[in-house]
Amino acid sequence: MNEIINTIYAFVFPGLMCIGLIYGSALYMTTLVQDRNNQLRYLLNFAGMKPLAYFIGITLSDLFIIMYTMIVFIITAYVMDIQPLINQMIYFAINLACFGFSFVNLCNLVALPFKDATKATKLTQVLMFVFQAISILAANTVI
Repeated sequence: MNEIINTIYAFVFPGLMCIGLIYGSALYMTTLVQDRNNQLRYLLNFAGMKPLAYFIGITLSDLFIIMYTMIVFIITAYVMDIQPLINQMIYFAINLACFGFSFVNLCNLVALPFKDATKATKLTQVLMFVFQAISILAANTVI
């Protein structure tokens, strides 16, 4: 019975994480879109901040947010004693770190053409859902 519960946790937990990433992707885009709407980047450029420094700062702050979320996820897996995740935790943590870096950069890249944060959020959430559904289906056909 305990093995069945651990297996259910091992499948439900990452599924909930994917749903959280779909809805959390808006967090990484709204800053860029709102800064462009409020013309804050032009003000910062006038004050002497280079665009490269601005984008590095935005990316690092977004990476801090996603790494904090992933650390909470890992701690929760240990607290709930989910053995399938704990047994492979080092590989899982490396995958989360690599995925977090690419996910934040993808969200920043997708946010560039938008002028309205609401439209960017809605469209990106649909795109993230489609991409994750395709990747889950592709993974199931390979296995």
